[in-house]
Amino acid sequence: MNRAELAESLERQGIELVLADGLDDAYMGWTMVGAVPVAVYSVQRILKMLQDNGMGADEALEYYEYNIAGSHVGLQTPLYIEESNA
Repeated sequence: MNRAELAESLERQGIELVLADGLDDAYMGWTMVGAVPVAVYSVQRILKMLQDNGMGADEALEYYEYNIAGSHVGLQTPLYIEESNA
């Protein structure tokens, strides 16, 4: 689902989220943090996307930690989760 389709689907459900730019392929869904809906993204998918775009593994991890996980955009800051193989 691309960003426009996602936004349209969420709007139909009456849900407003802060979505991370350029990370559509890593979007997993949304959850509630208290009474606030937040977007949920996969760390593994983000790192793969960064590496697919030419970054090495260490560079991708550093970029993710500083520029993505380290950003805060208020109460609706997205969650970044590690996927379990269990």
